[in-house]
Amino acid sequence: MVISRRRLGVLAGLTTAAAALSACTAASSGGTTTATLNVAQVDKYFTAGLNAETAILAIPGVSAAFGVAGIAALGVTVATLKAAMAAFDAAAGSSVTVSLSTTSVEAAVNSGLAAIQSLLTQFRAMIASLNVSSSIYSQVSLIVSSLATIAAIVEALLPVSASVSYAADQPMTEAQALANLGVH
Repeated sequence: MVISRRRLGVLAGLTTAAAALSACTAASSGGTTTATLNVAQVDKYFTAGLNAETAILAIPGVSAAFGVAGIAALGVTVATLKAAMAAFDAAAGSSVTVSLSTTSVEAAVNSGLAAIQSLLTQFRAMIASLNVSSSIYSQVSLIVSSLATIAAIVEALLPVSASVSYAADQPMTEAQALANLGVH
């Protein structure tokens, strides 16, 4: 397999970014880089996505902004995220860490990331039509920004072919984002 300089730079950048995260370490041996994921930390990221949906809908006036169809769509996305988390946990078994070279692990993380990104898309579309007080709007924005931070972290864990990058509106650390989404 021929790797272009650009692809090599992207892979090196992803490896560096992933190595800096608490959920991932990378090691190179003989020209092969293996990334290892911390199972508990990845579960925290998935839980953050699930908690974001609950937190958003608990804010007064937000459920009405989503409407029945919007809430049903959120339900489908949350079910996908739960399935990805279950698949990840099944692939990890009782391991504390798992290798990204395992196809089922990578597929589960990709699926979970896609679901988190879908939640962000749905939340951001809803925000555009939200007609609430500035304090409620601030609560919604904090949840969305926290989830965007988590999405960016998960995206850095591995190269995802069909992902959409989301930047947090309010820059924050991983710990702050997880705390904002009720994950400790």
